[in-house]
Amino acid sequence: MHHPIKQLDLSHWDDIAYRFQICILNYYHQDLTDKYGINFFEYMESGLGKQLGSVVSVNEHMFYLNCYFDEYVFNRIQDDPDSNNENREAIKISVYVRSFEYNSKQAFHCFCQGLRLSEKDIYYVRPDLGVARFAVYQQSNTAPINRFQTEQDAQTALNIYKKTQPNTSFFIKQENVIF
Repeated sequence: MHHPIKQLDLSHWDDIAYRFQICILNYYHQDLTDKYGINFFEYMESGLGKQLGSVVSVNEHMFYLNCYFDEYVFNRIQDDPDSNNENREAIKISVYVRSFEYNSKQAFHCFCQGLRLSEKDIYYVRPDLGVARFAVYQQSNTAPINRFQTEQDAQTALNIYKKTQPNTSFFIKQENVIF
């Protein structure tokens, strides 16, 4: 089933949403613009230099697309005999979900269906995709506030919760979710 891709503004990316990489694509950013109408914005990343980013959604899943941007390389793309990327040696585009995405594997499949990607379009798939296992709880609640893909992301969120609600106790619990 094909799912429509929607371009979103960066403001849709939640403040507590850290990026959790799910895959790397064999595409130039311009390929995604030409083929899917996905536009990218430029920004500076400390220690990495100029980057290109985009926020898109497919169904209920939100994705952050990112690639390194080098003007020298970008200007050479036009002269590249493989500018149509047949050899799959493009500047790779990393695809991320929000760190609290409930099921990163399901999101990955939805993304691939939405863009109608084949195996040759994908350079790398993160091997530990799946259900978010690290839950942050407020001491008095039995339901988690949020679940995160990694313990580090859960700890970072917990620290933010503690700063914004200093009189409330929070804790992290690793959950074994079985499907």
